[in-house]
Amino acid sequence: IESIDQKMREIRPLPKDFKQWVHKEGMTESRYIFYRYSRRKYMDGYCTQCEQDVKVQGVRHRSDGVCPHCGTKVTFLVEGKAKHIVDWDQVAYFQKTKGGFAVRYFNVCKRYNKDYRNPELHLFELQRDFYEGDKVQFYEWREFKQTGKVRWCDDPLKYQFERLMIYPKTLSKATKGTQYQYCALKEYLHGSTRKRIMPFYYLKEYL
Repeated sequence: IESIDQKMREIRPLPKDFKQWVHKEGMTESRYIFYRYSRRKYMDGYCTQCEQDVKVQGVRHRSDGVCPHCGTKVTFLVEGKAKHIVDWDQVAYFQKTKGGFAVRYFNVCKRYNKDYRNPELHLFELQRDFYEGDKVQFYEWREFKQTGKVRWCDDPLKYQFERLMIYPKTLSKATKGTQYQYCALKEYLHGSTRKRIMPFYYLKEYL
């Protein structure tokens, strides 16, 4: 336990804008326009992505479309019919550490209740991969060796993370000075239309 805790002391707080990034960029499938149904040609709506009041026409409940203000792909929901929307997603964050860098994996839950203009966003950090030289140490947040105590564990590979969004601002700093310095992950994510990847497989393939 002490050796695990010592490793966890290298982890620093998340950036102040991380949660906002998750809301705006990380959860790409959780973007809606809630609109007030009427028989008028133009109906009043609200886009959760650009947080603007908009006018919509010719839309149906749960149909897909584009926000007339910001151009984001959204799903249209009738105000009152969609009282409880719960979306799950996965994101990753790169952080510099003493011996290299860590990749931190999160499950994310966003809830739209009656007050859909102020959704609830919850982060659950479940995995931490420490890259030091050509070695990777894996840790997971769960029950420790059938003791009933939930904490960081060093016998990993219980969770399943697939293609996810990566917070881009710390990528260059985290990998600088390591053998992954020129892996071009930040450039790949910026230029690719497939912005969701699994960091572990990308970095493994790079080596």
